Amino acid sequence: MPDFMPWHALPNVVAVALFVALAVFIELRRPRAPLRVPLLLSLAAATAFALGDLLTQAATDLTTKQVAIALINTGTLCIPPAWWWLALRFASVSGVEPFRGRRWVLGVPVAFAATMWLVMLSNPLHGHYVTPVLGDRNVHHALWWVAFAGSYTTVLAVCGLYAGLCLRRASDNRVRWQSATLLAGTLLPLGVNAVYNIAPGVGARMDPTVAALAGTCVLLVTGILGARLFALSPVSLRAVIRHDRSGVLIVDAHGRLDLANEAARRILGDPQTSESEPVALLASRLRFLASEDAVPETELWGLVQKSDDAGGGSLYRLRGDTSRLVWISLASVPSRWSAIAAWCFRIQDVTQLYETERERARLEERLRRSLIRLHEGPARSDGLARELTRPLATIRAVADYGLLVQQSRGDDPIMADCLEAIAREAERCERLTENAASE
Repeated sequence: MPDFMPWHALPNVVAVALFVALAVFIELRRPRAPLRVPLLLSLAAATAFALGDLLTQAATDLTTKQVAIALINTGTLCIPPAWWWLALRFASVSGVEPFRGRRWVLGVPVAFAATMWLVMLSNPLHGHYVTPVLGDRNVHHALWWVAFAGSYTTVLAVCGLYAGLCLRRASDNRVRWQSATLLAGTLLPLGVNAVYNIAPGVGARMDPTVAALAGTCVLLVTGILGARLFALSPVSLRAVIRHDRSGVLIVDAHGRLDLANEAARRILGDPQTSESEPVALLASRLRFLASEDAVPETELWGLVQKSDDAGGGSLYRLRGDTSRLVWISLASVPSRWSAIAAWCFRIQDVTQLYETERERARLEERLRRSLIRLHEGPARSDGLARELTRPLATIRAVADYGLLVQQSRGDDPIMADCLEAIAREAERCERLTENAASE
């Protein structure tokens, strides 16, 4: 290990790396808006504390030691209000607002931390906060103990709020697990730091609070992975679009390929060409609906104006397979600073949808014609009823005559049954035709 970094400085380096990695992960995954700022402020304060402790171990003069003390105390004073802000926001998104409308609940810890921070910065002038000591622990004075008591009071309030969420009957299991994770992550550095500051023989060469804060980071990661803490989930964009049946093609601001799922690559064809000019390759694979002309690349870039409207885009045919139809839309992907970072082409195979729409239109036309015939039906029914009345009357008369003859002879009972059935049906048909003619 290099001479400038002794072994007891390794936990500080690991802790700083964990804090920065977790902050980057949170910024990329974007938790719920109320949680993002206090969470990032908590990690920034912990990073300042770890860097200050690392600088303390490397200090060889009082000036460097003073800078290290400023960093350490900046982290120490900023962590409690940041944690308290995070606890209040976490309780709010969990459905609990014990201090709703009372801004002073957050304002008091912030004002106290700001006041003590100014007192700490002016320590070289009055010397009542801390006396720096090279190669050993600093000597704390009355104002430092005031800051110590105020900060610990705030952190204990944080623990009380998380404990209340854990014990609250109305909280679901997910909120209880998340609250328990945050409670453990708060108690760990609190207990270690209390022992370090109260017991003078502990941590002569290194402050174990940094390692405890690193343990808090591990607990946060465990909560993120296991209980979706802060509504974060380690799901990558590639995993989301991999199984999307629609083609997704993402290019950077200069038109170079950033990301394409399998559906988009099947449409693009040559993967090597698609890396350098994916939009031009996509345009060459498309044809207009009414002609065999190739679609120019400028046509696809112009889709962004159509895609501003909900569902905006254009319909094209695929070259070599005229039966396949694709709907293509284009949307801009803004960066963190509102500039355009990339462009996203969405390619949807709408062949089946298009055929279904055509069948729906055909059935709608048939229904329209049927309704026209239905409106014309009464006149036709009247004429038909009058035409059927005479033959039905004849059938009934003949059936009645045959029935009389059959009864007088008594030859065949089956024939009698048939004649009776014919007579009944003829009488029923006469009634129906008379009713139709009278309506």
